[in-house]
Amino acid sequence: MLQLKEIMNTSIATISSLQTIGEAIKLFRNNKLNAIFVVDDDGILIGMLTLSNLFDALLRGQNLEDPIKGCYIPRNKVVFLPQDKQYSNLSQIRDWLMNSKVKETPVINNDGRPVGVVTQADVIKAFLKEMQKLYDQIYSILKVVPTGILAVNDENLITVCNQFSENLLGIQSTEVVGQDLGMIIPEINLDSNKPQKIRRNASSILATSSPVSLKPICGHIVVLYDATEIERMAQEIESVKRLQSTLETVLNTAYEGLLVINNDGKIILANRSFEQLSKKSSQDLIGQRACTIIKQFDSISKNQKDYKIEEINGQSAVVSYIPLKGAPEVSGGVLRVIYRHLDQLQDVMREFEKLKHSLSYYKDELFKLNGTRYTLDSIITKRNSEMTKVKRIASKAAECLSNVLIIGESGTGKELFAHAIHNASSRCKEPFIKVNCAAIPAELAESELFGYAPGAFTGAARQGKPGKFELANGGTIFLDEIGDMPLQLQSKLLRVIQDREIEIVGGTNTIPVDIRIIAATNKDLRLLVYQKLFRQDLFYRINVIYLPIPPLRKRKEDIEPLVNSFLSKYNSILNKNFKGITPDVLEAFKRYSWPGNIRELQNAIERAISLGANSWLTWADFSDVLEQEQNNTESTLAKDNNNMEKTILKESLQQQESELIRWALTECAGNRAKAAKLLGISRSSFYEKIKKHAIELD
Repeated sequence: MLQLKEIMNTSIATISSLQTIGEAIKLFRNNKLNAIFVVDDDGILIGMLTLSNLFDALLRGQNLEDPIKGCYIPRNKVVFLPQDKQYSNLSQIRDWLMNSKVKETPVINNDGRPVGVVTQADVIKAFLKEMQKLYDQIYSILKVVPTGILAVNDENLITVCNQFSENLLGIQSTEVVGQDLGMIIPEINLDSNKPQKIRRNASSILATSSPVSLKPICGHIVVLYDATEIERMAQEIESVKRLQSTLETVLNTAYEGLLVINNDGKIILANRSFEQLSKKSSQDLIGQRACTIIKQFDSISKNQKDYKIEEINGQSAVVSYIPLKGAPEVSGGVLRVIYRHLDQLQDVMREFEKLKHSLSYYKDELFKLNGTRYTLDSIITKRNSEMTKVKRIASKAAECLSNVLIIGESGTGKELFAHAIHNASSRCKEPFIKVNCAAIPAELAESELFGYAPGAFTGAARQGKPGKFELANGGTIFLDEIGDMPLQLQSKLLRVIQDREIEIVGGTNTIPVDIRIIAATNKDLRLLVYQKLFRQDLFYRINVIYLPIPPLRKRKEDIEPLVNSFLSKYNSILNKNFKGITPDVLEAFKRYSWPGNIRELQNAIERAISLGANSWLTWADFSDVLEQEQNNTESTLAKDNNNMEKTILKESLQQQESELIRWALTECAGNRAKAAKLLGISRSSFYEKIKKHAIELD
């Protein structure tokens, strides 16, 4: 909507009818106007004086001092416009411009006073401004519309190319405007009224052409549509059709009877097996409610239903239900008829039990071959700084695939750490192969480790045999007691580590292997290297992550939790119910050097539980271990100062005996007979010891 006040020029001049012609000339000269408005004393428009009127008055011989009255055009002959006039479109402005016979048209307000003037120049400016605005709007639409638009003139030259056309055709509008359309899109025929298919790069384009609706025709508009997505959808629909056909074929070849049910409980698909069972065709089944075929079927459920016996066409069958879940709700389900003939089920179950037993056997055999029993949580420690550090290193080692060297005395748990590292690694589901390097005869070591080809030597298996490294492919190989490996075999092991491939005995080709090596020994490999009994280069290859396990004598705080763990273990294995060990035994354990480390402690606990008779394990149950240690201690001390050491030892033993008696009395609530039985001594001996140590009884 265009208002007249936006077009008019407010620079106007007014004059009274009593003013002179000379004054009028001055107004024209000063304001450079073609017309001035004549008003009365109230400023109301009464006429309009033009230059032509002035020239006519002078030609008639009037003087400059004569009033203009009678020279101007009276109001009733003046064309004027109201100030609030509006134009709804450009056509109205154009019509006014073409029909107007005057150059200036006065604009008056509601009171009749002149407020402006509209000239042809003002109207043309407004017309051009609206045209520019309309053009900008059309151009903005062309830029964002998701359709390619090209305009060509009557000479087939491109005049407009929008942004979508640029993207679709891979062109720049600045380069193609002014070019012949045939040079840009040679495939298009402007005279065709049918969609035309065009290929550009990976895009499929549909083009339509329409002549510009002017007579005579002065050009065409070409509209381009990106049909790539439509083609993709068409291909997907075709794929779905093929998939549906394939699915129907698969369903029809299945032994199981299948019914697909929609959310309303109606059958939408039935395979041939169900047709045979129900004695009805798919056409008869589809559209029926499932409960009319299977009496016990009630409604669609969100949960899978277990197998149960249902009656279909007078025959008993095992049926299950599986819901079909769509987003976000259940959209139907599938009824499966597993067994049509229940008399065959018993035979099937017998075969199933046989397979189950076979599977259990093979699982056990596989576990014996590849299984690992321990994890990092199996390693017991109680705030021992060295063990905590070792467990932390082991945990880090499990995160990578670097070789690990475990050093420790016999019985410290080297194999346990190897198991734990493997189980915590990404290879935990792969084989774990243990090799005791000290137990393999030197002449058989190479064939055991690397395997052999058929007929490689006398006595070789006809089909050959894979070696330990080949069996460990993808997993971990644990080389225990690697310090006892023969030198000749060490060089072959070095090659496996370097090249990650093995050569079987009697073979001609190498076999690539992907293995992680964990080695362990209780020997000082550096000393063996110095003595030329172990290859230095192999030592550096396996000693990537060094894991030194401290002996039990340096882990005194771990003895108590280890004892409790072994007590629980062997109580369960041997069906016993020992409560624990007495305090004096625990203190003795902490003083004992444990040359056999954890293995010796474990064996001592197992032996004591096997042979013990009371609810607590006492000194007597470990006498073979503790007295030996005591004798060794006495012998050592006697060499330095026999008398003094004996006195100290005697006092120490007496102190321990006194504490033990007090403990037993407290444990048995003062009952001396039970306390004597708890300590495994006679009642008379117990009374003598109470008297000897002057223990007061409540």
